[in-house]
Amino acid sequence: MMSYLIVQLGTPFEQGAIIPLTKSETIMGRKVHQWRPDIIFENIFVSRRHATITKQGERYVIKDLGSKHGTYVNNNRLIDAKEYHLQNKDQIHLSDGVIKLTFTTELIDQTSDFTALQDMPDTNRGLELVPNFHQVTVNGATASFSPKEYRCIEPLLENIDQFISKDDIKKAAWPERSFTEGDVPDVTTEELNAVIYRIRKKIDNHISIENIRGLGYVASLKE
Repeated sequence: MMSYLIVQLGTPFEQGAIIPLTKSETIMGRKVHQWRPDIIFENIFVSRRHATITKQGERYVIKDLGSKHGTYVNNNRLIDAKEYHLQNKDQIHLSDGVIKLTFTTELIDQTSDFTALQDMPDTNRGLELVPNFHQVTVNGATASFSPKEYRCIEPLLENIDQFISKDDIKKAAWPERSFTEGDVPDVTTEELNAVIYRIRKKIDNHISIENIRGLGYVASLKE
């Protein structure tokens, strides 16, 4: 059984990056001189040998390796050198949250950029967001998005029928970009329009996204 880490926050990885746990033991840490851990994070608060994830049969355990700033699972700090058995969707934080990861045992479809929203027989008309897998379920149908597409649509779907400015969407979807004087990422109108266009193609049968005078958007569920 293959398991994965999904990066929520952790330079140099982009949010939503998927790291397969292919080794029997995987060490997370910071590169220093000739030392290279299996998963490298570029943050001075991460120790060289910070934590390890080990496969034991069909289970995975995580253990802090005496790091200075700690390893946390579901906001609980691990005791140094004591193993903790990981469960699907456990939240792993290093150094009190400078690195944020999700552990998952579920297969990740890495071709989600091309997965359109398809009708299913389920009659459930509820709206459900699944951040860890960049998915949205509505009207009994599920759509999968790229990490950037999901970050773009998430604030709209969390605020159905409410205006969300373009600046707020840029902040949510492009956190890695340099910021202007107004604390808004340096994202062109063409880039934003391209992402919105791809999102609309996937959800057009179930959700409308209306452009409000070029200032922002409102998402609404279709009947």
